Amino acid sequence: MRFLKTTARLLLIIMMFFTSLSIGYCEFSDGIVAVVNDDIVTMQDLRQFLSMLYINLTSTGRSKKEIQEVMAYYQANGLSKLIDNKLIIDAANQKELIIRPEVVDKRIKEIKTQFPTEKDFLSDLVKQGLTVSEVRKKISDDLKVRYIENIEISSKVFVSPQDVTKFYEENTDKFKKPEMVELDSIFITHEENNPKFAKREAKKALRLLKDKEIERTFSEVAKDFSDSPAIGTITKGETIPEIEEVVFNLNEGEISPAINVDTGIYIFQIKKRIPESTASLDEVKDYIHDILTQRQTNERREEWLKKLRNEAYIEIK
Repeated sequence: MRFLKTTARLLLIIMMFFTSLSIGYCEFSDGIVAVVNDDIVTMQDLRQFLSMLYINLTSTGRSKKEIQEVMAYYQANGLSKLIDNKLIIDAANQKELIIRPEVVDKRIKEIKTQFPTEKDFLSDLVKQGLTVSEVRKKISDDLKVRYIENIEISSKVFVSPQDVTKFYEENTDKFKKPEMVELDSIFITHEENNPKFAKREAKKALRLLKDKEIERTFSEVAKDFSDSPAIGTITKGETIPEIEEVVFNLNEGEISPAINVDTGIYIFQIKKRIPESTASLDEVKDYIHDILTQRQTNERREEWLKKLRNEAYIEIK
């Protein structure tokens, strides 16, 4: 494979292109930026590649922040990703993979559901610099990529039970579960116009809880005084220091003093202490299997792409 260094002119063009990228892409010179085997890659190809990526991302219901993060990555790595994409499609075509029109129709219908009307969908395509026929072609190519990757990568991934056990035994520290406490709680909100109110109510509640003659349970007192439901189980390290320093030093059944926080006053009773432990293999085996599957998938994909690149002619203009 022959690689040529990207020229300063190309870098300038790409930087200008990405700077102008607003996901209503601007008009730009359609110069050749690369050659892949017998194909040329133009700035128009790159623009449409990113446009189609954006349309696919918006159709998956991802948040605006997630879309921006993915687009930022592809804006920085768009040309190399587009070249890899072309190599994968070439591999799919060599295996004579054919995408049925009805499968493409179904995908277009899924994309259209993200738009209020057909007119809005077509208007957005115009903003992205795409036509319906170009979208159909790109959907077909995307499906080819998915199918050929399944043939060449996913179908060859195998994680054995022995692999899972070995990972667990070598990484037991990753599966430690910190100490936890199960709590009953009373929360009395600070009143803006009466800052002493919460303190008075907390004293009343504590007096009732500690009066052995009255014999009222914590839950009964909470019903009369608490402004929010019981907190439940908390893990060491996940709550504010004012609370953590108290509750993790109480015994089961013990009642805390009033704990003042910004929004009010808490009183706790420890229902159960759960000591630090290590998750069993049975508890985490599915999680480990997913980790190893993804790791092996990534390794196989990179090996396969490296092979495709080595067998291809690639020239960056």
